[in-house]
Amino acid sequence: FEQLSVLGGQLRFGIPESRLPKDVLEKEIANIVNLGIKVNRDIAVDSKLFETIKDCYDSIFIAVGLQKSRKLGIEGEDNLNVFYGLDFLKDVNLGVKVNLGKKIVVIGGGNVAIDVARTVKSFGSKISIFYRRTKAEMPAIKEDAVLAEKEGVEIEELLSPVRIFSKFGASFIEFQRNQLGEPDESGRKKPLPIDSFRIERFDSLIVAIGEEAEGQFVSVLEDGK
Repeated sequence: FEQLSVLGGQLRFGIPESRLPKDVLEKEIANIVNLGIKVNRDIAVDSKLFETIKDCYDSIFIAVGLQKSRKLGIEGEDNLNVFYGLDFLKDVNLGVKVNLGKKIVVIGGGNVAIDVARTVKSFGSKISIFYRRTKAEMPAIKEDAVLAEKEGVEIEELLSPVRIFSKFGASFIEFQRNQLGEPDESGRKKPLPIDSFRIERFDSLIVAIGEEAEGQFVSVLEDGK
């Protein structure tokens, strides 16, 4: 059961063509479907339909993925010029015209942040990634991060966003500077705030700090029912 008219999910909408050509994806999907899998497209599974499915099938495999961008959870995030990485990449992959302005800030250090930054850079905008740790701790594929810098993406280290605000018709984000402490549960050195701040103006800010499950399946997966 797939809510969209096409298969592929994040592979189709969340990864740029440069990293995953759509013809390769189409071949892989066809190889799977041709094994004899019935695909029900354009069907969003709500709670009522989910109960019906449970009655009709012996087993259910939930593979909804993480299709919702995590929010920063800071003051001013409802600014009209704040966007989210997965939504932005989906719009680009769907051919939606995106006008972000000339000065773009990306928050994050993973693959989505790098993909967003490289995509924005291809538009000709000035793009900077701000990350709370150093480049050495970034979870993004190292080769892609290096390539992004070669393409002109700036990566600013040891900065955590604390608030977003508007002044004189412009948008700004305030960062608190960090220093690295001992490794945390992830094995990476923990960013510790210090008493130093930085303010950056932006035309658009794109949040790419991770993904989470959306909707009813969060509780289903947590309960295991």
